[in-house]
Amino acid sequence: MSSKNRVKICSSNQSEPVGEEAADHVDPEPFRNAVAALRRRIDQVGLKRCWWACEIMRVVHDNVSYDHSIGANFNRGPVETWDQGGNCVDQSVLLASMLKAAGFRCRLTTVTHGQKGHMYLEVFFDAGLEELKDSINDYLSAQDRTLFQTVYGYTEVDNGVWMIADPTCSRFIGDAAGVYQEGYTAGFFDRQEV
Repeated sequence: MSSKNRVKICSSNQSEPVGEEAADHVDPEPFRNAVAALRRRIDQVGLKRCWWACEIMRVVHDNVSYDHSIGANFNRGPVETWDQGGNCVDQSVLLASMLKAAGFRCRLTTVTHGQKGHMYLEVFFDAGLEELKDSINDYLSAQDRTLFQTVYGYTEVDNGVWMIADPTCSRFIGDAAGVYQEGYTAGFFDRQEV
């Protein structure tokens, strides 16, 4: 793979922003029909828009493997990642592609903590935080998912909330437990809306 297609997350003493180059690989087109089918399934039972994002996240989480054999940079496009798996950058680009195909606003977020780096996604909802938490909890209950501890990751802004959506560490939209466990709550953050 050419160096043009690779995204550097971090080196020993510095971090390059990954958002610009990784953002070039977000491609919602191949996923439009699949996310529309998920929407039809959700609409049939009268569920909320937030549940649609949760269902897209669940499909990625349950069907895409983490590939430890590849480097920490961008390695695969979204279709290739769906077929072969990928690292945190690849899976974040895949999830962004699918959520963008569904009409959601997304931003890629890179955090560098010491010599480690990680990328995840954030999804925007034009709703209040408590309403979102309630909707997500209702979704999880409907899926028969029992959670012993819920740690939400979010950024409130004037017109809504950016919720974390980490395809490699999270179990659902808003789940920040894995990010906290891995120590990615402090460090250098780079965010790029795609």
